[in-house]
Amino acid sequence: MNRSLIFLLLFIFGCAPIPAASVPTATSLPTAAIAITRAVSTSTPVPFTPTATVTPGPSATPFPLPAASTEILPCSERKPAPDDLYPVLTDSFGLSADYVPKDLVRLDKYLPYSIVYSAEIRVRQVMVEALVTMIKDMRAAGLKPIIRSGYRGYYDQAASYAKWQQQNPNRVGLISAKPGHSEHQLGLAVDFASPELAAIVGNPEVEYHSDFDQTSEGGWLLDNAYKYGFTLSFPLTATTWTGMAYEPWHYRYVGKDLATYLYDSSQVFNQFMLRARPNIPCMPGE
Repeated sequence: MNRSLIFLLLFIFGCAPIPAASVPTATSLPTAAIAITRAVSTSTPVPFTPTATVTPGPSATPFPLPAASTEILPCSERKPAPDDLYPVLTDSFGLSADYVPKDLVRLDKYLPYSIVYSAEIRVRQVMVEALVTMIKDMRAAGLKPIIRSGYRGYYDQAASYAKWQQQNPNRVGLISAKPGHSEHQLGLAVDFASPELAAIVGNPEVEYHSDFDQTSEGGWLLDNAYKYGFTLSFPLTATTWTGMAYEPWHYRYVGKDLATYLYDSSQVFNQFMLRARPNIPCMPGE
């Protein structure tokens, strides 16, 4: 029985997800480019425990969620509605390779090049005002945030996944989402960087590292990003639920109401949404 079918059966019968594999260690990954290392990452993931009020059905939140589609399509055909900020993406639930948000805009139109790592970085228009306001407040606090990545299409994600599959075949699923399963394809996810990271890690070529939370920018985001509508997608203690290693640099826009609710109740977006909406997002393929 394949993994997707097992996940689906477990979801239907209310069981917990299959625990993810152990998180990569510092010695198992290359030191250049993306680095995901930290001693604490080798510990056993702590399962996320939802609050008693989080139960299946529309009454699971103190605020209304847009109704989910009642038509369950194969994930390979899934294209979220333009006004849907809440598509769930996991190793099992993905998107159509053709899906591209229609309201993508270039961030360099709104922020200076000292903040936007590349002129090619795009995000959805719906999140721009909140992101720009958050960046301005960080700058006002003396911080120097850098936006390293935004929207990433299906085929760009396929190239990234192939790279990690070649370099770390045993742990690629923890390091990189499969094409069609990345939040970056939604245009709602942003990867941040900090000028302090290289000195903390001791590697001038580092791009991403789990010690990002030790930087001034990373610490500020952990404490304040929810106020602007952003949630940390892959927390340190949620690998069992997210299937991904800790990524303190990766934030997803969900709006202030849901971001605040998740922050105050210490909940993880994906598991919360799977409980809050009664239907599975799409039918997993092979």
